[in-house]
Amino acid sequence: MKRLFTTLCLALTHLSQLTEAKSGSWSGTNNYFLQGMSDSAQDAYIQTLSSYNTKVVRLWVNQASKGCQKGSQIVRDIPQLETTIGQYNKVTLDEIDKLLVKLSDKNIKAIISPHDANSLIGDYRKDAYWARWGSGYFYEKQDAFDAYDARLSYILNYKGAYSGEVWKNWPHAIFSFNLQNEPMTPGPSNCKNGDPSGWACGRATFMRNAGLDSRILISTGGLGGDFSHGCTFLPAVTQCKAIDAISVHRYASVPGKWSANLPSWLSQANGKKVYLEEWGVDSQKYDQKSAFVTEVNDMNSVGLPNMYWQLLPPSSGGCSYNPKNDAGDPFGIYTNSGANLAGPINGATSSGAAQDWTGKLGNAAFSAADNSDMSLRVLLESKNIPKMGFDIRGISRILFHQFHVSLAGVHDIQLMELASRKGGQTKKFLSGLANCIDQDISNEDPDKVRWLNPTDAKDLQFYQDLGHAPYWIMKRVEIFPSLWEAYYTKLNKPKNAVWLHLAEQESEQRVHDAKKKRKKARTEKQSWGPEVFWDDQQKQIAKEAWNKSIMLNKLLGDLGIGRDDE
Repeated sequence: MKRLFTTLCLALTHLSQLTEAKSGSWSGTNNYFLQGMSDSAQDAYIQTLSSYNTKVVRLWVNQASKGCQKGSQIVRDIPQLETTIGQYNKVTLDEIDKLLVKLSDKNIKAIISPHDANSLIGDYRKDAYWARWGSGYFYEKQDAFDAYDARLSYILNYKGAYSGEVWKNWPHAIFSFNLQNEPMTPGPSNCKNGDPSGWACGRATFMRNAGLDSRILISTGGLGGDFSHGCTFLPAVTQCKAIDAISVHRYASVPGKWSANLPSWLSQANGKKVYLEEWGVDSQKYDQKSAFVTEVNDMNSVGLPNMYWQLLPPSSGGCSYNPKNDAGDPFGIYTNSGANLAGPINGATSSGAAQDWTGKLGNAAFSAADNSDMSLRVLLESKNIPKMGFDIRGISRILFHQFHVSLAGVHDIQLMELASRKGGQTKKFLSGLANCIDQDISNEDPDKVRWLNPTDAKDLQFYQDLGHAPYWIMKRVEIFPSLWEAYYTKLNKPKNAVWLHLAEQESEQRVHDAKKKRKKARTEKQSWGPEVFWDDQQKQIAKEAWNKSIMLNKLLGDLGIGRDDE
């Protein structure tokens, strides 16, 4: 039990420290044809991305045809989602759902682009929207808005054939929904004129009002296409409350001067998240192997999350493809090309991000389950698994508001100390951890000896050599079980039972209060104990309620209520 307590305390205390610091950056890639590949090819590709520590893959709700695509063999025909406006081919989403399951199993999230604006150009990609509205009216006419909103609603409310999850409620697998891939690229006048019909904000507002989980971001998808078109940070999106993230698409020369450009992007974003959703190294002009490393390292130096266009699966099925010979898309890099992809991509996760992405990518850590289906979320929310902490107000607030975790079954050692004070001692003011250790743990206690005489972290009973938790946290939580035992020994007596009950009750109340919208508290009140501990009237009411419950339980027991009829 002591070991379990210590382990959980370490997790809780370290979570608090992590969320107060900068979150890590992240890296990923785009792949618009992955759903058409064979299962084995998908699995191998996703495993490779996972080995790089890839965090996000961007997918498209689009069609696929058997044959070759960027060197990969496409083994299945996948229809357009809408061959007729308002009529949807479920199989299109089924194939993506299968990918989402595979990606989430590797702790990789997805960005989903619900439609490709290139379908409005009129070339081989044209669809029912192009036939009805063309490239311009799609962003101007209300009937087009209604039709697209219906498509968005179908996608958001789709229940996975493989996952069983409703997509709008699946933040474990879905990081973001784009508004569209590169909206307004085919009809640039709408973008240049500032989106006068309010297409972008209107669609984002519709998505959020449709019940999209708040942990899933709504991103722009590269408004207007490449950054050079001047639409990326249009006020129509930066000032839209429903839009969470600005997706930058920028195909620059080498060096791209990413670190120099990021401050300007952040200042234009009006507090929105900013990430580089598409970028590439032109293989016809530059050495991709060296440029990929230097460019991503530059992004990592300032914490700019980035997604390459595209990291290609190894060539398969006799599909020959060389990006250097692709005039329209010379940016692809094969994962087996010999380029150092893993180093820079993994480096992103160890780089501090320019913005806080905590709670967006971090949620997956709470849902990952072990062989017994026990996840950190289940463990933290279980009332039957005891946990302890010292002053749990902060960590309860962080867990709920950033990770939507409702902490339960936790003993607040600070309140146990307050409850254990002898009669005549004030129970109004809380004690700090150092004071509790000094007064209530024997100097001969081995844990206190290590607390007072720190030498090497490996002297601690709870030691992990991966470096995830700083030494001061390991030192802090190792002392918790000794404190808990000291106070529980005092309180676990008939005459003190009411105080043990109140300590447990007020621990639960602290968790409950942490879920409320935070108000600026008076500094002195932060050091006060619960009023029921020191206010004479409340204390008397609590004791009377406790005595009544004892009497009622005894009466019910004497009457045999609750026993099975014989």
